[in-house]
Amino acid sequence: MAYNPIAAVSPQFRDQRGYYLKGYENGTTTPIAMAINVSGTTLLAKAEINEDGFIITPGQAIFIPYFEGSYDLYLFPTEADADNNDTANAIRIAVSGEGISSVISQFGDEYDPTKTYVEGDIVRYEDQYWFSKVDSNAGNVPEEGSEYWRLVMDIYATPDDLTEAVDGLNTSIDELDEKIDSKPNENLLINGGFDVWQRGTNFTKSGTDGTALYTADRWSVAYNDSANVINVNRAALATDYVITELAGKNYLGFNSATIASGSVNALRTNVENIVPLLGKTLTLSFYANTDVGVGDTFGLKIYAGLGVGGGSLPAVLDETVTMTSANLAKYTYTFTVPEAGGQVIGAGNFLNIEFVSTTVQTINITQVKLEIGDIATPYQARSIGEELALCKRYYEDGFGGYSTYATSGVASFVVIKYSVEKRINAALTTTNIFSVGFGTGNGSNSGNPESFANNRVADTTTTIGRWEFSWSADAEIYY
Repeated sequence: MAYNPIAAVSPQFRDQRGYYLKGYENGTTTPIAMAINVSGTTLLAKAEINEDGFIITPGQAIFIPYFEGSYDLYLFPTEADADNNDTANAIRIAVSGEGISSVISQFGDEYDPTKTYVEGDIVRYEDQYWFSKVDSNAGNVPEEGSEYWRLVMDIYATPDDLTEAVDGLNTSIDELDEKIDSKPNENLLINGGFDVWQRGTNFTKSGTDGTALYTADRWSVAYNDSANVINVNRAALATDYVITELAGKNYLGFNSATIASGSVNALRTNVENIVPLLGKTLTLSFYANTDVGVGDTFGLKIYAGLGVGGGSLPAVLDETVTMTSANLAKYTYTFTVPEAGGQVIGAGNFLNIEFVSTTVQTINITQVKLEIGDIATPYQARSIGEELALCKRYYEDGFGGYSTYATSGVASFVVIKYSVEKRINAALTTTNIFSVGFGTGNGSNSGNPESFANNRVADTTTTIGRWEFSWSADAEIYY
């Protein structure tokens, strides 16, 4: 006797994912084996329904079950029920005669809107099998979300139809994967597109002051030899730039004008609070080129700063970036931040990203993005208002002033409220612009992360006392 496919269909049991299919002799609970093809050389006692609703072999291959002679089919919710032939909670989905035509006729009639169905009836409707969930089921068309019907499986007339359906499903999955991969993740860096420059747009660092110099917001430069000279400037790409997504965008020019032998110049930024990133896989991407061109190199270093009183972790990344194009090109690096491993993590901890020059060169860089995961998703600029607000957590400047009756020797003060609360109590700088009755000094300052007060002592008694000043509040991370 030959093996025949079950109703010449490859079932898709979308509501029975994880169930098990098993065959029995007609009207009994005596199991019969199913074959995975017409030859009957490979037999299975049962088969699992995968997460897509298809019947699969133990090796995860989708197949159409073949049976020899007549059979009943059950779907079991658990493997144990299938092994124990416990049909109490199983769904009976087929009662067959011998051969394909008998299977089709007995598996379910075409849906008849004039007929009343009872719970357990199975009908065929628009190339699908439907199971009646209730008694007295009349005039209710089988459809998704119906309270009267449950979809049992889609009907594929031939294995080729199944292949076409699976190919369509795989195509849909591939398209979804592409959409997921192209959906931008959150950028952990601030001002990666160099759109905010509160302090100015041209900077030079030289001399013996070893403190980092902040340039574009959240980006600083530093060196380890006082003979070195660094220049930084803001520039914009042409509106017809060869890389369309960069046309008209800002970039930062990092010029190592002078560099002593064996020393380094660095352009760097950081992510405040490393704790949520410990143990995570991250991806850094950026566009860059140099004035030297193809084959030129610079360093990329990433490391963790564990804050005040904190321990130390090994370098996260130490790479040499080699230019592949005279134009700006995209470079991507994936790495894992180590766990703290019992190290103390203090206040002011951070993850540092550093571009390092060891020779006279100009590095141009833009659209720097750090994201969680191992895929570099497209750079998506924030609105200028959002980017500026994020920057102002670390630095803000402005103007203030006050008019009052001045009494010689008596102090007055004005309170300036920040537009954004600062990371910490900021380092304040005030510069006198204009004064009547309050001298030419800059006064004294006191404050908190939300505001500060500028205090002045009058040196003259007058009814029109007044002073005006510029101010800056610096709450950046220095290291």
